[in-house]
Parts: sequence; C-alpha cells; structure tokens
Amino acid sequence: MKISFFDIYEFLLYIIVILNLEVLNVISNLDNLAQTISVVLTFVVLLLYIFQKNKIIPKNFIVYFYLISIFIYLCFEIIRLHYFSFSGLNILNALSLEKNFFYILLTMPIFEILEKKKKIFLRNIIYIGLIVLVFRGVVWFLFNKFGINLMSGLFEVRGYNWTHGNGYVRLTGTFLDGLIFSFFGIEFFRTRLYKERLYYGIILLFLLFYSCVVYSSRSQLICYLITMLFIYIWNSKNKLHTILNCLLAIVLVLIILQLPVAKNFIASFSSNDATYGEGTLVRMLGTSFYQNEWQNNNILFGFGIAEDGNYVGNTQYFLSDLGIISYIFEFGIIGFILAVLPMLEGIRVGIKSIKTNDGLLLFSLSIYTMLSSFMSQNVYDYIRILIVPFILGIILFVKYQQINKGGFK
Repeated sequence: MKISFFDIYEFLLYIIVILNLEVLNVISNLDNLAQTISVVLTFVVLLLYIFQKNKIIPKNFIVYFYLISIFIYLCFEIIRLHYFSFSGLNILNALSLEKNFFYILLTMPIFEILEKKKKIFLRNIIYIGLIVLVFRGVVWFLFNKFGINLMSGLFEVRGYNWTHGNGYVRLTGTFLDGLIFSFFGIEFFRTRLYKERLYYGIILLFLLFYSCVVYSSRSQLICYLITMLFIYIWNSKNKLHTILNCLLAIVLVLIILQLPVAKNFIASFSSNDATYGEGTLVRMLGTSFYQNEWQNNNILFGFGIAEDGNYVGNTQYFLSDLGIISYIFEFGIIGFILAVLPMLEGIRVGIKSIKTNDGLLLFSLSIYTMLSSFMSQNVYDYIRILIVPFILGIILFVKYQQINKGGFK
C-alpha cells in the first residue's frame, strides 16, 4: 500500500494532539519539550500539506485574514521588545513564550483531513481526549485518596500547592474539553435510542464530575451548563416547546438559588468568601494592576508580550488568571479583536448551518471557547491554544459543506 503525504501528516497530527495532552509528564513536567517537538512537527505537517497534490482550497475571508494578521501582529509585538519590555523580556524569551502560536498553521491540514476523512478523524480525536481525561481522573484519585503518584509530572505543572476548596491537589482539563463536551452533548440530544442516550449521559456526567472535583473549576462548570442549554435550544424541533421548557428551567433555577448550597456557590465568587475569597481578591487586584499598566502604555497595542506572572512587591499577579481579558492589556484593543475573531466567526458560520451536526458542533464549541476564555481559561494559553486551528479548520469545513451540501452528520 502506497503511503501518501496526506497519510503522513494525518499521523503526525495525532502525535501533536497526544503530545499536547501531557502524556509525557510521567516523572517530571515535560510540557516545554512536548510543545517544542509539536512546533517542529507543525512545520513538517505544513510542508507536507503544501507539497501534496490536488489540495482543496476553501473560501473564507475571515479565516485567511486572521491567519495572516495574527502573525504580522505577533511580529510587530516582538519587534517592540527591542524598544520596551514590560516584564524585561528579550526577543528570544518572547519567541519561546509565544512559540505555540505556530500551531495555528495546522488550520489547512486539519481542514483537509476533515474533508477527506470526515467524522472518523474528529471522532478519533474526541475519544483520545476522553480516554486521557479518564486516565487523569484515575491519577488524581489515586494521588489524593491513597497517596499513589503515577504521574508526578502532571501535578508539577501547577504545583502541589494548587488546591481549591476541598483541599485536594487539582489537575487541569485539556484543550479538547469543549470539543468533547459539545460532541457528546449533541449526540445525547439527537439520539432516540435509550442505550445510546444512557451512554452519552454517563460521559457528560463524568465531564461534569471532572470539572467539579478533579479540576475544581467553577467557571468551567458554568460554561458546560450554558453550552448544554444552547445545544438543547438549537437542537429542539419544537421551538415553542423549547421556550416553555426554558421558562420552566428559569423558574427552577430561581428556586434552586434560594437553597443554601446554591447561595454558598454564588458566595464563593466573592472576595469575602472564606474558602475562595483570597483567589478572587488576587484576580481583582491583578486586573487593576494590569489595567493601569495598559492605560499608561498604549491603549491600541497594549504593553506588549509579557511573562505570565509579574510581581508587585511580594505579590505575584498572573495574566492567565484574567482569561482572554488579559489580551486587552497585553496586546491592546487591536490584538484583542484579532484574538476573538475565530470564535466570532465560528458562531456566525455555525448558526448558518445550525441544523446539521457539524454546524451545531462548530457553534457550541465556539460558544464554549468564548465563554471559558472570558472566565479565566484563555484559549491562547499554551495548554489550550491547539484547539484554535481545530476551530478554524471546522469553520472552513462547515463553510465548504454549505457550498457543497455535505457534512459529517
């Protein structure tokens, strides 16, 4: 059997995905090594894509505008470091920090694979991500309940002091969380078979459990629930019935909000909360600090590329705690607009094909990514940015299917 360029870069894409799911972190944190290998493989994949014959060239002005503009803008920000650096970075430091932006070059290869392999490739990626999440859950359970540390490198990424509320050491999710949740959420509502709905329901419950307990992320839980609501609304064939159900849900939510557990959950976002208040207060102070630096430098272009953590006295404020809002401060209004373009375009293109599985998947993934990015899980963080070329690739695929009347239903 003849092996084509396409087969090789499809295989390499799987490798890049697996490397960015932190599978190398067995005895130490090897994220930087995994990402460096992934960046090199990204250029290999791009070259293989360019030199393959009979490529499909999809049309979408916004995607191409974004791909060109984001790299031009990053070059501009790197050149600015020669004249001013907010956190003392030099150009080599900045290139190291921002190297994961090269993942965006995978957009066209991902589109090509979606077009030729359709749902097979996407399902494989989703199930790889799900298996990794289950394994991470097992690693978390064994460590926090029995003191057995199967992958010390996973815990080293954020440190053993990264606890929240319940006192357990937390593990983050992965860049595929939103895609996995959106995919199985759609399958749950669209199947009419009881066994399939039970299967998908169990997976969704696991994802909610991981978010609540393993990741201990209130913001991700909220994003999951809002995404599920959008999937339910758009999936319903009887819009009147859906509206009535939503009104009923609002009434139930108002009742639930009166319960002590709900009041405690809402109070946890307050800076006065005994358990979570310190973290909330640090975020508020960090926002004020970075906003002042932004306003004192350049509103349009921000204060430039900076390290994640910056000290003010003995207090360290993290840009990553601010979600995608940090991009307004770091890259200014222009950089922020560029950053949100993929999600906005994903929502727009997804709505136009909302009645198909691929359109609804694009829409719900874009909604989740937008929401989570504003709630401290910035999609451009090094652990999440690989989902961006997937969003862009799916945008191109859905747009292509709008023209050619297909889809990976």
